[in-house]
Amino acid sequence: MQFRERLAERVGNPLDWHSAHKSIFVLAIIWLLILGYLVWAFVVLTWPFASAEVRAEHVMPHLPWLLGMLGLTTLFLAGSWFAGRKHPDSVLHQHLCAQWYALVLLTLAHFTGLWSLATGVILCGAVVVGFMFLHRTVVFAAMGMAIALHAALTVAMVRGLLPDGPMLGPGHDPDGSLNTFWVTSMYIFTAPQLAVLVGLSYYILTRWRQREAEVRMLSMTDPLTGMANRRAILALLKRELEKSQETGLSVSVVMVDLDHFKELNDTWGHQTGDAALSQAARVLRRELRQSDHVGRYGGEEFLMVLPGADDRGASLLAERCREGLEAVSVDAGQERPLRVTASFGLCSNHHRRDLGQDDLLRAADDALYLAKEYGRNRIEIACH
Repeated sequence: MQFRERLAERVGNPLDWHSAHKSIFVLAIIWLLILGYLVWAFVVLTWPFASAEVRAEHVMPHLPWLLGMLGLTTLFLAGSWFAGRKHPDSVLHQHLCAQWYALVLLTLAHFTGLWSLATGVILCGAVVVGFMFLHRTVVFAAMGMAIALHAALTVAMVRGLLPDGPMLGPGHDPDGSLNTFWVTSMYIFTAPQLAVLVGLSYYILTRWRQREAEVRMLSMTDPLTGMANRRAILALLKRELEKSQETGLSVSVVMVDLDHFKELNDTWGHQTGDAALSQAARVLRRELRQSDHVGRYGGEEFLMVLPGADDRGASLLAERCREGLEAVSVDAGQERPLRVTASFGLCSNHHRRDLGQDDLLRAADDALYLAKEYGRNRIEIACH
């Protein structure tokens, strides 16, 4: 597991790679792809068992083509490496490697059969993965060139100017059954490329989901306290109110506001204020039930959502939180630590199921105002 994590950390997210790195990766795939065809060609020329299954007169002349493409790919790899050090973000890298990839695929497809299974799987799969991995203009440009070249090769074969699949023999034996060597060769040509395409798409989509989850978490979490932010806690309140309408259970909301927070910030600095907020958040999370929700509503204000709690139950929970906050001390670099207290405004829909989200929040805020007016560090309950 640690090895996988270290490898993933080193590889990073392919979506964040520079254009040069993406082109080097694609060119490396092309290099291995051509090498696989070369190995196959040398095997069928060396081992006599395959002599009857291939068009030997076509295999030998294609070896220079394969070697030439391998050499050019090696040069492109080196060029991308050096050019990428100066211009790593240039989309030109992607355009060059994508065009070369399409050209190599179609050339190899001509060698093995333009309308074979291997050709269809790779040409279609490469486009799908390309849209995830490369810039869309790069994929469209390479796809346009591939379609045009595929059509040209097809016309040439129909008119007898080029043979179809010149290196491989017929796909069927005289009795009409599929030729074993032909089928095996199709798997040899298809499987490695398909494995790369599936593996790359799986890895990209996995990292994509991780990134989406991280972005969603950041959008719903307050960075200072680590609890739900205003949008998230309001969404939770809306969900609990909908459940309350369905089940008939009560929902209570409690507005919590730290006392004299502006004075604390002005006197002791924002760092001390942040420490007070963080400690208050820890106390509120600790004192509430597992089914309860709490989030930072704004500034020094928190919102607690207590499903299933009526006025009395919510008041007991709020009192527990008030006592917990009263026991908190914040180190401000002085001999005596600072004490933190908070005022609470509570409202429940226990007696009024028709109260909506805005009604509850407004009533809780009014109750909080009364708690401040009556001396702070206390709980006031809204009456309905």
